[in-house]
Amino acid sequence: MKKILLALLAAAAMLPAPFLASCSQQNETGGNDGFKNDAASPDDISNGRDAPETHEEYEFPDIVYDGSDFSILNVKPIWGYTPTILVEEQIGDFLNDAIYMRNIAIEEKFGINLKETSFEMSEIEKKIRTVIMAGDDSYDVMYCPISNGTAFGIGFFAADGLLYNLFDIPELQLEKEWWDKTALKEGKIGSGNEMYFAMSDINLYAMQSPICMFFNENMIKNIGLDLPYNAVKNGKWTLDEFHKYSKAGAALNGDDSFDFSQSGNSIYGYTTWGEGVSAMIIGAGEKYISADDEKAPYLAIENGRFYNVCDKIADMLHAPGEFEYANSSAEHHYEAIFRSGRALFMTAELKAADGLREFDDTFGIVPMPKYDSNQDSYHTMFSRESPAAIIPVTNADPSKAGVIMDAMAYLSHRDVTPAFFDVTMSQKRLRNEESIDMLKIVRDTKFFNVGLAYGWINGGELYGEISMSVSGGNGAIASIIEKYKDSVKTKIDATMNAMKN
Repeated sequence: MKKILLALLAAAAMLPAPFLASCSQQNETGGNDGFKNDAASPDDISNGRDAPETHEEYEFPDIVYDGSDFSILNVKPIWGYTPTILVEEQIGDFLNDAIYMRNIAIEEKFGINLKETSFEMSEIEKKIRTVIMAGDDSYDVMYCPISNGTAFGIGFFAADGLLYNLFDIPELQLEKEWWDKTALKEGKIGSGNEMYFAMSDINLYAMQSPICMFFNENMIKNIGLDLPYNAVKNGKWTLDEFHKYSKAGAALNGDDSFDFSQSGNSIYGYTTWGEGVSAMIIGAGEKYISADDEKAPYLAIENGRFYNVCDKIADMLHAPGEFEYANSSAEHHYEAIFRSGRALFMTAELKAADGLREFDDTFGIVPMPKYDSNQDSYHTMFSRESPAAIIPVTNADPSKAGVIMDAMAYLSHRDVTPAFFDVTMSQKRLRNEESIDMLKIVRDTKFFNVGLAYGWINGGELYGEISMSVSGGNGAIASIIEKYKDSVKTKIDATMNAMKN
């Protein structure tokens, strides 16, 4: 406890006052719920905010295993994401140490040794399939990207009978607040009693992956526009409002054209990549797949509103200078362009804030714009590669996996989540209270794209072609939908039939 308290006190200046009272109380009372007094218990893990009463009480199962390994297959860090679940030691960083203490608590409580094996994102699909098909029981739980590449969705494993239906594992309390409700709502298909993957804050990747807009406050003030925070709060942050900014931000600044050159001086109103454009479509209130009254999924974009959304966004992105599609190299990359002060706005994942720690200007964040002010709420897409937890059918003790993962999800929600959002993001990355308010909107409006999860719309087919067409300034996407709609229906039918068998 002394070592733990020293690490926590080092971060105390960044924490709200109630943390110290909580820490003091824990030092006096010691462990509980079957934990040894000299080991970290769930109550020893400071949660960085004064909200114990806001969380559901958790009843830890009175189960102690035999010191066996609990093995997790995971993806390696990539693109600035940190999906690592196990950390080696406390280092005085609040987020790292919250993860460390969560893991120690789980090991001590249940008498297990947590193990993690990681593979490259490009290898993970093949590895998972190979392991399960070989009957290899090495892994209790696997983390698999929701959708990786052009023809992969996590639902393919389910349709092939390689995963447990998580609803058949009662130890997993999927309806509780520590499991992602959006993924649960959208991921249930058919009768709603089948769910093969679950998302939580055990894996940091999911917290780092919501896609939002970053903007340069200094530049906005210099061109005489209001900062967009109030527009967001008043429900008036719309595509038209955003377009006003992207047009005003474009400036040749002495260059002959807006053609990108690393040594150039031109300023772009907006920059992003293909997924950022997809996030804008989702932000405008569209979803590719819906369910009918019988809970059967269907393609939901063959309608006037979707066409209007794509037309409006394409119109915003066709003018040179107002938009720069940048994802071709390290230099010609949306994050690099924004960091160099050459873009007013950028769409990127939350993890992009890590790369702005040395940014000289003040930056802010806002959610993706609504289609218009009549839209009921903002919608935040997260990266399609975000890993979700699956339990392979090779696991001979799915009940144990349910016990461990549910407890880890609870402790992550109570302790790691606020360490990330309330400390790392709010107090170390973002630079003003307004952006912290925006962060709350972003995290509370997540959207889950079930069509990618089950491989129905595929990154390189319907989904990808629409994104590239709109990115290029062409919003006439009816022909793309016509091209793929029968294929989408066939894939949906195949999935549904496989689930029945």
